[in-house]
Amino acid sequence: MNIYSLENYIENRFPSKEDFQPALNCFEQHAVIPFLGTEVIGAFAYGSFRTGDHTPASDIDYIMITRTTDHDLTIRQAITQTTQQFFVPLQVQAIDLAAAQRGMHSCDTPFQEHLRRHQQTHGCYGKNPLDILQPVGMNWEQSLRHAAYTYLRSAKKARIHELSEEQTLEQLARTITQVPHIFRIVLQLVHGQGRMHDDTKATIFQRYCELPIDLDTKNKTIRNYRIIREAVATYTELLTERKSTSTPSAELLTRYQASLTLLQNVQDHAFGIIHDNALLLGLSST
Repeated sequence: MNIYSLENYIENRFPSKEDFQPALNCFEQHAVIPFLGTEVIGAFAYGSFRTGDHTPASDIDYIMITRTTDHDLTIRQAITQTTQQFFVPLQVQAIDLAAAQRGMHSCDTPFQEHLRRHQQTHGCYGKNPLDILQPVGMNWEQSLRHAAYTYLRSAKKARIHELSEEQTLEQLARTITQVPHIFRIVLQLVHGQGRMHDDTKATIFQRYCELPIDLDTKNKTIRNYRIIREAVATYTELLTERKSTSTPSAELLTRYQASLTLLQNVQDHAFGIIHDNALLLGLSST
């Protein structure tokens, strides 16, 4: 998720939902397809865009295995060109072959299982990156707990450090984005390895609600997440509304500013979800 400043909103510097496919095509034409079999070994897109769950506030998630790190500059230039043309942010994990084969990457086994559904549904360019990545040195449960700790540490940052306005929006967006991920790893903990098949955010949340976990934690999480979803829905609807007019009215700008304030007000709710559910994973035995 991305949260755009009032200035970017006024200047219309963010994408529409329809910009995502052309943006993906642009990136792949400049960084992937011409280099298959040489610099690029395998690659695919994943995330909300692939599930059709994306909004104008989303980005494109991408993973690729490169033969060496020499391709990094080409990737960076392709990201810059795509973002400048379509305003669609790209989050690209480019892992060189040596690092992939030695387990020197951040794609642990639970996350690879999350990625595998996207790869199986939509395919990939070249070789399947998931067949190349070697384990990172943690077992299934250790990986889940480490991921929960990472989300918790990130969410805590905005609570104890004074940030600039731009940094505050970035951190807020990151914290809200991590909420469905914490649901995913709780589901993976309960269901076990090889039994998790997640889809859209709504599906993941519904499956979380059905879990036989601590009732107080679950009820509090459900209340908090409903508040977050309402705030995010209001915000993304205003992004869509802005795309329908060449010049935003004063009333529209006022509503957008109010939506930014509303998002800032849900940060504690997002932190609470991550904190409480991270503790659930922390209670599990290794």
